[in-house]
Amino acid sequence: MSKTNKILLAVIAALAVINIGLFFSGKLNSSGGVEKSIFTVSDTSMVNKISIRSLNSTISISRERNAWSLNNKYRVDEGLRRLFFSILHRVSVRKPVDMTPSDSTYVSLQGEENLEFVVFSNPTKTRTYFYHPEEKQSYEVEIPGYNEYLGGIFELKENQWRDRLVIDENWRSIKSVKLDYSNDQSDLSIEFNGKFFNLEGVSSLDSSRVIDYLNQFQVFEVNEIISRERFPQYDSLSKTAPVATLTITSIRNSEPGQLKLYPALDNMAFQLVTKNDELMILDSKRASQILMKPQDFQAKE
Repeated sequence: MSKTNKILLAVIAALAVINIGLFFSGKLNSSGGVEKSIFTVSDTSMVNKISIRSLNSTISISRERNAWSLNNKYRVDEGLRRLFFSILHRVSVRKPVDMTPSDSTYVSLQGEENLEFVVFSNPTKTRTYFYHPEEKQSYEVEIPGYNEYLGGIFELKENQWRDRLVIDENWRSIKSVKLDYSNDQSDLSIEFNGKFFNLEGVSSLDSSRVIDYLNQFQVFEVNEIISRERFPQYDSLSKTAPVATLTITSIRNSEPGQLKLYPALDNMAFQLVTKNDELMILDSKRASQILMKPQDFQAKE
């Protein structure tokens, strides 16, 4: 056998070993590379249940008819659910890696096709890895063209998955708005009189200002629902008197909706809001747009 043939045989043998290694370490596509769509969900509309389990949290998102529920207790944040499904639909394998999951999150999807994988990251949370239990192989995953950390959405707690919608009214559905301040400030009372709105203490009403004020409560979402003990400063604040209590009655709901707004804390961009004793945070700009006074609606001469 010539020296050239020996070299060729050695190269072929080496390539065979590499291909065998790739076969066991990751699925191959027709061109011999690693299959990019191992974890891709081609049709997310067929997914009926999502389970995300970590050491400190269990998230179960299930569909009943056309509604999604969270842990059989709460409505799911629809925007977040759509983002999650978008990630599942677009996620792509970048390369197989020789890494073992630690501090992992277990994900399972149920529907027309079932899928299970384990999510973990590097210590700096700049790379996301999925582990395939059947193959016993880890892969670095990505969304091509998207450079942000993908694993964060799998780390969200129960409250972060919840629907943040707390009020959904507008000037056509609202019957009355009352803003009762805890101190000596003039309370705000806006009430529909059958034709338009009356506002106590205002002789000449700026009607467009009233409509803008009422319309801010259409699809009104807080920034986040927070659990007690997560932010001790907000826990303490919730035990004090609020700045004001907002009460809205409408033709849509038999019971009035109510929010309590608390004073801004130093160096905090968000203000505490409570609804039915649940703690929520709202950016201070929107809080200030609620905390208006009667004179703010006086028409300018």
